[in-house]
Amino acid sequence: MIETVPSGSILHGRYRIERVLGSGGFGHVYLGTNITNTNLCAVKEYLVTGASGQEQLRHEAAVLSQLHHPNLPAFLDAFMERGRYYIVLNYIEGSDLTDLVRLTRQRGEVIPIARVTGWLLAICDAVHFLHNQRPPIIHRDIKPDNIRIMPDGTAILVDLGNAKASADGARTLFFIRHQGTPGYAPPEQYPGGTGTDVRSDTYALGGTLFFALTTHEPPSVSIRNQSIQQGRPDLPSLQEVLANNPPEESAEAQAARQFRLGVSQPGKPAPRHSRHVAQLGALPRNCSSS
Repeated sequence: MIETVPSGSILHGRYRIERVLGSGGFGHVYLGTNITNTNLCAVKEYLVTGASGQEQLRHEAAVLSQLHHPNLPAFLDAFMERGRYYIVLNYIEGSDLTDLVRLTRQRGEVIPIARVTGWLLAICDAVHFLHNQRPPIIHRDIKPDNIRIMPDGTAILVDLGNAKASADGARTLFFIRHQGTPGYAPPEQYPGGTGTDVRSDTYALGGTLFFALTTHEPPSVSIRNQSIQQGRPDLPSLQEVLANNPPEESAEAQAARQFRLGVSQPGKPAPRHSRHVAQLGALPRNCSSS
């Protein structure tokens, strides 16, 4: 892991580093301020070595500068400094879809299905836009964590750091080699697989929709394969998820359960009714049974 840039540092004569937003094996992501206009931005940092890194920088800046879409972060800048590679994107405020869905369930509330599908349709439009580039760009890590919902309700697909141009399998944007996230990455993305194409993003979009509707993580490829080998369904239908949703407790039953919990804590919390999942009952049966 490379050392972080101290807060207050000025990069490229323009971007003041405010704080670290996140870190990974690739490097760091910072909250920055463009001192020429005071706009906030996300500054992603990668360690680059050798002359090939500079050529890669020029290639990626050219690709990213063409990606203008309302549901993708806007590319602002790319530069080399002190042997590190930086890209600058507009800062996306809001919460990721994972947190929104989980907090909603914890509160016993719902995100209306129409709103969930609206967000996912917007992300599908962004993915369609990426796939229609020449050559197509494959995101390769679509998941709820990488969908941010802005305060105005706009869904943004973030983290293009794992994307690649499909016509050049050796060239992965931002130097990252990554096999995706279990539950969302398709079989071909794992070691020994055939390699990703645009269908790989479709698989991940399906897993993301499953989570957004059910609040449950989709099973990983290994678990799904094991189920298939045992002659069992590899993914529960939405009707099955709905059927397994415990009935809603009355206020009296909730109070009694809380009293019992205070006396003797069970080893494992009993499943609780999810109003979010209960919405699935409003879907046409032909939509929720497949």
